[in-house]
Amino acid sequence: MTLEVIDKILFHFGEYFIIDQFWFIIPKKKNIIFSLKTNIAIITVYILIHSLVLHLLLLVYNVLLNSDTNAFLIMIFVNNSVKLKSTIFKKFNEQAY
Repeated sequence: MTLEVIDKILFHFGEYFIIDQFWFIIPKKKNIIFSLKTNIAIITVYILIHSLVLHLLLLVYNVLLNSDTNAFLIMIFVNNSVKLKSTIFKKFNEQAY
């Protein structure tokens, strides 16, 4: 479950990060090649970190599927109960409805 949270955080962070990096280099006219190379290097490091998290998540699910116990079913139940709890007990603004 922790890996899924990290995945979602990295996904949303990366989406804004990549857009910001490319908007950062557009106004600059001088030294654009150096700026482009550093931004591509930073984005590549981000993509490598995010892909490592996804590989770890895949490894966890693979181990859970191949285990003899019902660990996979327990993990699915715990994940779904946490998601259900977060959607049921979410505070809504009563004046908006």
